[in-house]
Amino acid sequence: MTLTQTMNLTDFKHIRFLGAEGIGMRALIAILEDKISQGELNSDFKISKSDLSYKTNDPLDASIDLVVRSTAVRADDPDMLFMQKHNIPVIHRSEMLNLLSENAKQIVISGTHGKTSTSALTTHLLTKLGLEPGFAVGGVLKDYKANGKAAPKSSALNDAPSGYFVMEGDESDKSFMRTTPYIAVVTDVEADHLENYPGGLAEIQACFKDFLADVFLSESYSLAFVLLMKRPT
Repeated sequence: MTLTQTMNLTDFKHIRFLGAEGIGMRALIAILEDKISQGELNSDFKISKSDLSYKTNDPLDASIDLVVRSTAVRADDPDMLFMQKHNIPVIHRSEMLNLLSENAKQIVISGTHGKTSTSALTTHLLTKLGLEPGFAVGGVLKDYKANGKAAPKSSALNDAPSGYFVMEGDESDKSFMRTTPYIAVVTDVEADHLENYPGGLAEIQACFKDFLADVFLSESYSLAFVLLMKRPT
């Protein structure tokens, strides 16, 4: 059992984000702020941020009880050393994303290219259908002026009391393999982020195969499909 499987957001009062300037981290912060405004979290719930530039960091203090880090944060980062010294739990951003969407049906858009546009279009279509999805997208959506939004507490869907949550499944650091999709999409598979794939394209393809295999073996999935997008030459 992972740490996040035993977590409840209401157990925490102060969450700090390391590498908070990243677009994926900004989505998580927006979702938490949304949950505060919806009343799911207390109004005194505190969010603090630390950028890798170290120019605009919120001060460290002993009230921090959970830390969310981006992949770019190094083990010798000053904040990481502080957390280690004070035995404060640290989780990866992908684990927080799963925690924030655990009561919704995940629509995971993965692939080497096309994730953000496909996720944004999916979110827009579901919104226009009145389904009010939550989302975490790698770009700011015009209608929301944000790239993250919490799924509502309830939904018009009889079989989905917490609605849908659209997210990008990030292959750059293999975190897409930690998701639990209800609907899974693979847009494209090409050689990219080879610093995390020493086996090259063959390893990338194997990871996507494992991702889809896990989806098909899951009792909760509804649909999985692959879109092979060919870009103009």
